[in-house]
Amino acid sequence: MTSSTLRLAVALALSTCSSALSSQRDDSLVVPFPFSNLEDVHFSKRDSFKTVEAPLVIYGDSYWMNASIGTPPQSLSFLLDLTRSRVEPAYTLDENYTCSDDELCSEFGFYKPTDSSTYQHLTYTQRHDAGVDYSYLDTITLGDHATDNVPLDMYLLSYISYSSLGLSSVNTSFPYILVDRGLTTSPSFSLIGDNGNTTTPSIIFGGINTSKFNGPLQAFSFADHSITNNPFVTVEADSLQLTTNTNKNSTYPIPSSTPMMLRTEELITYLPNSTVQSLYTDLNITMDGVISSSRFYGVLPCARQETESHTISLAIGNMTFSVSWDELFVPWTRDGLCKFGIQAQESDYKTRAELGVPFLRRMYVAVDYNNQFVGVATLKDDEDQNGGEDEIVEIDTGTALPSAVGDWPASVTAYTPAASTGTAAATLTFTTATSSGGGVVPTGLSEMGRALLVPGVLGMAVLQAV
Repeated sequence: MTSSTLRLAVALALSTCSSALSSQRDDSLVVPFPFSNLEDVHFSKRDSFKTVEAPLVIYGDSYWMNASIGTPPQSLSFLLDLTRSRVEPAYTLDENYTCSDDELCSEFGFYKPTDSSTYQHLTYTQRHDAGVDYSYLDTITLGDHATDNVPLDMYLLSYISYSSLGLSSVNTSFPYILVDRGLTTSPSFSLIGDNGNTTTPSIIFGGINTSKFNGPLQAFSFADHSITNNPFVTVEADSLQLTTNTNKNSTYPIPSSTPMMLRTEELITYLPNSTVQSLYTDLNITMDGVISSSRFYGVLPCARQETESHTISLAIGNMTFSVSWDELFVPWTRDGLCKFGIQAQESDYKTRAELGVPFLRRMYVAVDYNNQFVGVATLKDDEDQNGGEDEIVEIDTGTALPSAVGDWPASVTAYTPAASTGTAAATLTFTTATSSGGGVVPTGLSEMGRALLVPGVLGMAVLQAV
């Protein structure tokens, strides 16, 4: 794709979003962006046990964590990604580079390694002698705390570049780095949603906050759901449920043994064709190859999000996670068609079902890579969450998640950091530093973010511009 094509794609995304916002929201309610009036990140390390907590922003239907990289710290926001296995900053070697308003880095920041005194670029000999497979290292700072010598996969800055924080089951991802540093006992974390922007999202590495959810957690094994021998975090749902504006209720079964991969960076939920087509029939959603003759999507007039009111729910056991249907519209064409936020797996050649952020943000999710289980629960209402003290429980190296019910394994092989063989792979330390800022994404949710990310309108714009 040429530079001019990318410029067109970004411009279309921004213009589409601007026009949509002008008709949907009063200017006084729009959160300023990108850099003004940002709140500092308050990063917590619980002293009584090994857990690390940081606030999140659900921005543009994706989960982001504000952090910094390098010395002195350079502010970034990292996209949380359950499918990636490294810390991946978007970078430039151009000392004079600045972001224009039509680039994603104007929202999320970027990394200049040459400005960092702690940046390391390992030679082939250094990598061989140390027995490591990475080339770059630097310090990652959360609030007032810094983790030294974090391995990096760096990606050259482009118009659609952003930084990401890998949370996958591969033992090079960030949860494993925290175990390596002695900050957590197990490669695990809790992802606390915002209940549709009514509560404050956060992430707890190494622990569970039992005051945030209606317990117990319902736990599912994802040990057998792997790609290239690495398991991905999945749950199994029973059905979709539709409540229309006339209070008509319908249920659409999801075939048994359908693992749904959790996605923290994807708006669209992908389900088996049999489930989706039944839903489309009742909602009068049509299949159309408007973008590509080889891919057909469920589309409908964008105006219907204003004229109709329906609720779509995902049922998992005795739990229900409900989304208003106006959250499931993705602007798709210039003539007013929207792509619906629930699609058939076949439409994008998905090998498995996927659960997008509109449903995920209404969940409490706890992941333990030692026993390869994920626990899911409904979130408490904001008033209930704020009614008492946090109740943090450490996720240790045992077979079961705390405050959860599941068919636990008889034993697990807990992760232990590999013994270092050289300087580059030496045990890394947890030190104190002062950050110049907690990140670049505002802690208030802006509608503008929906149109800036690849999973949303920008993805549509890029496809149209190809």
